[in-house]
Amino acid sequence: KVIKVEDTIVDGSSMDKAVAMMRGEPGTEVKVTVLRDGEEKEYTLKRAVVQIPDMEYEILDEKIGYIWLYQFDEKSDKNFENAIDDLKKQGMEALILDLRGNPGGLLDSCVNIADMLLPKGIITYREDRAGNREDYKSDAKYLDIPLVVLVDENSASASEVLSGAIQDYGVGTIIGK
Repeated sequence: KVIKVEDTIVDGSSMDKAVAMMRGEPGTEVKVTVLRDGEEKEYTLKRAVVQIPDMEYEILDEKIGYIWLYQFDEKSDKNFENAIDDLKKQGMEALILDLRGNPGGLLDSCVNIADMLLPKGIITYREDRAGNREDYKSDAKYLDIPLVVLVDENSASASEVLSGAIQDYGVGTIIGK
């Protein structure tokens, strides 16, 4: 449990403040005090840019591609496209898309990924209270290989949009809860 940043005491109610204090110019240092097993320990940390990946992928036996998509962020659609291209080069004949634990993210990224997996038609739409509707559509170009999508109780938001559209078009099998 972080209890101090530099010489300022922090707790759960001031976590945003603590995070803001820990952030800073890469290469600079920050002193953090942690309470672990009843003992206070002080650490000096070097700040750095943290890159959080949005996916992992690999080719499995039997030429099955596997993509574990952690979230839908501003780079996920391009990273997904690159992963698909790489898996195709490795001989992919089927795909497992793992959305377990994916909390969602950017709708545009989700729609762009859906466009790669779905035939021509509506992916989803957004409608406001006044009845104004915005359709998100896929073109006729799509992967067209056997597809399985893994979901769980933590697959939310954009994950539900994508898995629901895949299910609606019948281009993949949804497994999970």
